[in-house]
Formats: sequence, structure tokens, C-alpha cells
Amino acid sequence: MAVKNQSKSRNDSKRMPGKTRACRWLALFLLMFSMGGLCLGRRTQNSEMPVRIRPEHYRIAVEIVPGQGFLEASATIHLMLDQPAPPTLSFFLHETFRIEELVLNGNKTPFSMTPAPPQKLHPARQRVDIQLDGKTRALPQIDIFIRYGGVLKKLPQWGLQKPHKLSMDDTIGPERVELAAYSAWYPQFPEKHWFSLEVEVSVPANWKTVASGECIATRVEKNRIHTNWASPRNQDLVIVASPDFKEIQVPAGSEFGTISVFHTRLPADFIQREAREMFQTLKYFLEWLGPLLHTGSSLRHVYSPREMGQGGYSRPGLVITSEGRVLAALESIPTLSFRRGNAHELAHFWWNFGRGQADWINEAFAEYFSLLVLEAAGNAVDSAVYLKECAGRVRTLPNGITAMSKVPAENSASNHVVRYCQGALMLHYFRSRMGDKTFLAACRGFYLAFREAGASTQDFRDYWSRQKGLDTAIVNRWLDTPGNQIVFFPEAVNK
Repeated sequence: MAVKNQSKSRNDSKRMPGKTRACRWLALFLLMFSMGGLCLGRRTQNSEMPVRIRPEHYRIAVEIVPGQGFLEASATIHLMLDQPAPPTLSFFLHETFRIEELVLNGNKTPFSMTPAPPQKLHPARQRVDIQLDGKTRALPQIDIFIRYGGVLKKLPQWGLQKPHKLSMDDTIGPERVELAAYSAWYPQFPEKHWFSLEVEVSVPANWKTVASGECIATRVEKNRIHTNWASPRNQDLVIVASPDFKEIQVPAGSEFGTISVFHTRLPADFIQREAREMFQTLKYFLEWLGPLLHTGSSLRHVYSPREMGQGGYSRPGLVITSEGRVLAALESIPTLSFRRGNAHELAHFWWNFGRGQADWINEAFAEYFSLLVLEAAGNAVDSAVYLKECAGRVRTLPNGITAMSKVPAENSASNHVVRYCQGALMLHYFRSRMGDKTFLAACRGFYLAFREAGASTQDFRDYWSRQKGLDTAIVNRWLDTPGNQIVFFPEAVNK
């Protein structure tokens, strides 16, 4: 069974491996690459309780001094308060930063700072608490201004640390700046939130910066370059900068304008091939799922010049990939394609709307749609081999493993296998019962129904139990049975 697409390229078919052994090796390598890259949780909440405080807009100016590993920032945050508002307003900030000034609705406000327990996703942050009086709590919205700065805590990159030791890809250094939610470099509020943003980044004039949103202005002052970025809808403030970035632009059609690829030392033919593959992948997703959540006019793929780190992660209009991991792989196979891994991250432009602990929904769909891309591009053999490897990993999960309906939104222990492999196998089984056309129509309907409000595990149960060829018992079996106890039907992995 294969997803058909009339726009399949001739070159894609020629690159399909001709030997089963080679396909199996490639699938294993790609699985290792995705496992090595933790694809860290795009949100960290573990409940489906209503959110009572949420950011609506960030306006941040940050000055970065790479040689000293230092940043200084000022941020104005527009917050919405759902009633009844809590008496304490809390947010997180990097644990080594000092707050120089904090203003609430135009008035300087006392605050307290408490160390937050380190987590794998957030290994270095502190909690900031502000007590709200009755008058402020009754307001529908408030504004906070905060001026702060400091040096990021020094931790090894993901994949370089000893097992169970804390690590972090985010850094400020003479060769690379990379900042995202993981380091809490900006004030962060619990739960996942969509918000608009305006960001001004100042770095040395010989550096090139890529950040969340679209670049709307650039100026040079006193040997520093200032870039301004804006986005009407985002969920993270990401900054990646390097003095060595090279940029290659590839036309991507009317929907995306251009694909801009940033790297420091990758082969030019590899970059061109990757950009073409990403363009084709986006066309597949538009055909299958319809308009995406991201409303920007461009796509940036940044190869961050780290040695190791997580393999890749995505934000609206932005994909970040470890350049060191890619270079190491190309040394072994110079013609290697990362189509599946890139397709997974691009799929999150659509599958990125979960709420509560249901982040497994996003990862399951992103993983399986990356396999649909392989099939549509003429690499159905690679897709089938990868699914069989996934089935083996799920069958051999340890006893006591969490069922998919309860798996937390992070990838430690065996959670990665449950969220990615078991989720992909489930969707493949649904497809085998429904047929290609009906399955893709149902996926499109699910995405369009929940892309704004978000989907919970119960939403998933209700929707998919009603689809042709499925029922409540089938859906519940996949969601509530630990993976090593699921009886795999032959059509779920062999077609």
C-alpha cells in the first residue's frame, strides 16, 4: 500500500536503494539519528487543567556579547488573565540571570526568586513569583516589564554528557549562539501558549542571526548589527547566530516564497538537495492536510554549528538541525538524504497543536507523515523497513511501560519509542483498515478540526472511533495497552 502523488520527482525514484540490506542499514541509521536527537518536548505540561494566565504578546530587545557568554535583555509581556485569576503570578527565567528591574502595569513591583528543580528539558531555571492584589487580579489583562541579564550556565551538549546527567544545547559563545525555550533565556509561563512577538537582537557586526518570526529590519550601529523579527503566532523565542553562517536561498513557490538554508561547512550539493527535498515535502503536506498554522512567507533551515546536540527541532517557519551530526553522517555516506528527519520536523508546522499531555498526538502524526513522504517520493522500501524496525522496538519495550494515552510529553527512558514508533504503527494500522484515500481525508479533517483549539487524548478517541473501518475498541486497544502487549496485526507492518 503506497500513498500516490502525481508530483513524484524522477531523481527521487533513482535514489531508492536497490538492496534490502542497504535499506535496512539506512533505516537503522535514521532511527539512531532521530533517537540521538531528543526532539525535545515542544511543550511540557502534564495536565489538561484550564490555563488562567497566558502571554499574548512579547516585545524583547536582547544584546548578546558572545565573547563573554553574556546577554542583557529587556522584555515587555502582555498577559491575559482568565477569571478567577490566581493570587500569585509565576514565570521561569534562567537560574544564573539577575533581574535589575520589574514593573507591573507601570509600577515597580516586589518579587521573589526560587530555584526550580532541574528537569531534563529545563536543566537551569528559577521561578519568579509576584503577588497580585485583588484589583490587579480582577483585570482581564496586565503588562509586565522586566530588565535582566547574565551568563548561561555551562552544561554539555545533548549526547556528550554521561547518562542521566543534565545537559543543554543552548549556549552563548565565540563560535555559536543558540537560545530557545530549553534554557529559559526569556520569561516563560507554564503550559504551552501561542503568542505574537517582536524581537530585536544585537550581536557583533560580523555575525549573522536567525530568529523566530520574519526579519523586518536590519541596521548597523557602533560595530553591532541589530535585526528585528516579528511573528503573529509563535510559541517560542529562538535565536541562532554565528560569525560563519553561509546562506543559500532556493525558490519555494507562492506558499513559502523561499527556503533559506544557513550552515557553516556543509557541502553545497547536499544543501541544494536538502532544500529541494524540503520544498517537495511541503507540497505533499499542503496537498494532504491543507493550509498550515504557520502564516509566514518563508522557511528557514538552520544547521547549528554544534558538535552533537539533539538531532533537530522545529518552530513555526524554522527548523534547527545539528550540523555536527549531519557532517558525521555524511562522512560515512556522502550521498545520504535526511528526507525523513526533515519531513518529521516540517510536519510539525501542521501537527503542533496538542493540549494537555497529548503531545504524543503531534509526534505520532509527524513521525508517520514523514514515512508517507518517503512513499510519495518513491522510497516505499525505506518506509517499510523503518516501520518493521519500529515494530521490533515496540515489541521489546520493558514491562511496566506507560501506555500511549498516559505517556508524558518528553522522551526519556522508553517514552520516545511509545510516542514515535508506537504512534506511527497505530496510524499505519488505521490506514490499513481505512484505505489510503479515506485515511488521508480523516487526517485532514482531524487537523482542521483541532488546529486552533488543540486536541486532547479524549478528542483523539472520539474522532478516530467514528472513522470508517475503526471503532472504540480498536482505538482504545492502541491507546491503553502497553506496546509490548499489543498484538500486531500483519497488515499493520507488512504493507
